[in-house]
Amino acid sequence: LVLEVGKRQQLSLDGASHGLKAGVVVEPKLEKFAFEMNKLCAVFIVFVIANPVSSFYLTPQIAWITVVGSNGTALKSFDGGLTWKSLVLEVGSDNSVSSSQMEQVQANLVDVFFASAREGYVVGHDQTILKTVDGGFRWDDISYNVSSAMPNFYGVNAFTPPSASYVFVVGQQGLLLTSGDGGQTWSVFQVPSACFTSGDSSCMSETSWDSNQTSPDFYGVRFFDKNDGVVVGNFGKVLLTSDGGNSFTFLEPLDFTGRHSPSFRGVGQDQVGNVIVVGSEGVALYINFSLRRDEDGFNCDVKSLGLNSDAEPYQDCYNQSALPLSTALVTNRKLLHVEIGDTWVDTVVGGEAGLIAMFNGSGWTLSWLPDTTSVVGVYNLVDFPDVIVAATEGGRIWRSSNAGENFTLVADFSQQGISFSGISGRSPSEESAAPPRLAGLSLLVTLLLAAALALPEMLAR
Repeated sequence: LVLEVGKRQQLSLDGASHGLKAGVVVEPKLEKFAFEMNKLCAVFIVFVIANPVSSFYLTPQIAWITVVGSNGTALKSFDGGLTWKSLVLEVGSDNSVSSSQMEQVQANLVDVFFASAREGYVVGHDQTILKTVDGGFRWDDISYNVSSAMPNFYGVNAFTPPSASYVFVVGQQGLLLTSGDGGQTWSVFQVPSACFTSGDSSCMSETSWDSNQTSPDFYGVRFFDKNDGVVVGNFGKVLLTSDGGNSFTFLEPLDFTGRHSPSFRGVGQDQVGNVIVVGSEGVALYINFSLRRDEDGFNCDVKSLGLNSDAEPYQDCYNQSALPLSTALVTNRKLLHVEIGDTWVDTVVGGEAGLIAMFNGSGWTLSWLPDTTSVVGVYNLVDFPDVIVAATEGGRIWRSSNAGENFTLVADFSQQGISFSGISGRSPSEESAAPPRLAGLSLLVTLLLAAALALPEMLAR
């Protein structure tokens, strides 16, 4: 159908001629206005194509953070933790999770991890795994049926190299799940209970999960690539794999002969793959994997970070030495979560009774929240190193803008009986695929360019 502007004419529809009713005329000015608006829209479409979706979520002023907790609770902040919005996660018959579906997620959500500004994962009780590919606006249920016993999942890690999406989930009784396609298919591994009592330094995994196994629970996982990873849990050793979970080497980094062996709860990873693990007895360990492969597998250098000065180094790892970095004693204090900035010397740890410990490469600074419940999640904004966000088991979120000297309560769900358990976020500099820190500026330039192209002709007519 073609209309010549400003003319009344016959229209040919299905071979029949029809005249336009009197007064139905397309005015020239209206046509020109529509033409110029189309030009503006075309320029905007070019902007969208040139700036991937991550640029809409991250700006120099905005780093977003997600917190998860009990009874399907999920909160999101788009302004670096200043304000928070509740996310209602609901599951439909098509396994999609969004506010338009009918059945709300009720499982306790334990951990969350974002591999990019767009792609993130949440895990929890009863085999729950949720995935987002749009920064958390919409979620899909990708839960995997490991067993009719429905084991709980406690930790998640992911990374997204080009043309792939690797996901790693750990959980109850020595469970490890791995996926190389973003959760469409999964491989199941379980480290048998005998491996933890035999005294052997290595062990083969089972390729199915057995609820009758008495293996300890796994709480934290970090993989450097699809093969090499670290797993920690309710035991005093660090598990290393260099074949994607098919087998593990047991690293016993500290000698606790005659004392209670710690369990490790949290694990963080820096940009080159080195990790820090934290756990009970105030133990915080740095494991250097910069030269992590040799003929025998992992090459590591374990250092005690000194939070527990009683922990002597165990001489059973390549080139190991202790770092006498602190006189701060938190012996018998459980450390629950660790967040690493650009490098391992920029580390924040959360622990029992409102403890927040900050490591700067030469020593620890301790801070205590007014909240006496455990700090189960800490997030340090990479682009704003003085900003620290902490989530507590008691359902509160605290924020510091002066490197932990003072914390302000920014969200309180304690009266609703909510308990938080995990935190993750993204800062602009963590995105390498696009220039998100210029997103706001590029949008402004685009709009100004479009206006410059469109308005002169519109006004002239």
